[in-house]
Amino acid sequence: YKPVDRKVKPVPGVMPEEARTIMRFPSNPLEGYENPPLNPPPFEDGTRVTRKRLDSLALFKDGFL
Repeated sequence: YKPVDRKVKPVPGVMPEEARTIMRFPSNPLEGYENPPLNPPPFEDGTRVTRKRLDSLALFKDGFL
């Protein structure tokens, strides 16, 4: 803990114009992106995710997705 007299208090003032952040959102955020492929390539084992580990998770056993 610190004493009350060492508390940092904000100083009233004007924010400089060059420090202002202007946010502009694109009219179409999906513009420039390609659609994902409808038929993805076959699964290839990686260094962390293997077919055996993926099967043990049983992610799609209910037919969901």
